[in-house]
Amino acid sequence: MSLPPLLVIDVQNGFVNSKSRHVLPLIARLVEHWSGRSAPIYMTQFVNRQGSQWERLFGWSRLRDEAEIALDPSIAVYAKYASVFRKDTYTAVVGPFLDDLRRQQWSEVVVCGIATDSCVLSTAIDLFEAPESLRPIVVSDACASQAGDKAHQAGLYLLGRLIGVDQLVDAETVVGMT
Repeated sequence: MSLPPLLVIDVQNGFVNSKSRHVLPLIARLVEHWSGRSAPIYMTQFVNRQGSQWERLFGWSRLRDEAEIALDPSIAVYAKYASVFRKDTYTAVVGPFLDDLRRQQWSEVVVCGIATDSCVLSTAIDLFEAPESLRPIVVSDACASQAGDKAHQAGLYLLGRLIGVDQLVDAETVVGMT
């Protein structure tokens, strides 16, 4: 059985802070595990475009400059093993990743990153609802929210309700499965 792709969502300077930094070592461990098996790895970078809904509805204009958009250095060192793409949506089920999903016909995708309550949540739901009947596997302890643990826990709660609690696993379990 081939290893499913690992999708590392938005581990960027603009989202890594004191409330999300603790997941970086686990995410690095997952990327090392996947890269050592020559398995597909994808990394996303969120870009907040001028005139976006975030700007118009929230008044939020961060994640526009390259310093904030850049991958956190602890994860950027692994970018050579990954397909890195930018997105301007919560979901990562877009562009080159979506094209590869369809072409490779994967049945599962392992998801980790920032933020559990927004981009991870949206991506996992989109994978679950994809016509390809994919199983999103969310690595719960390798996800965090820059808004803190309350937002992270809310995201996990909603993920359990929307994609099923069996799709929420810890890093040790997912490494053991692969």
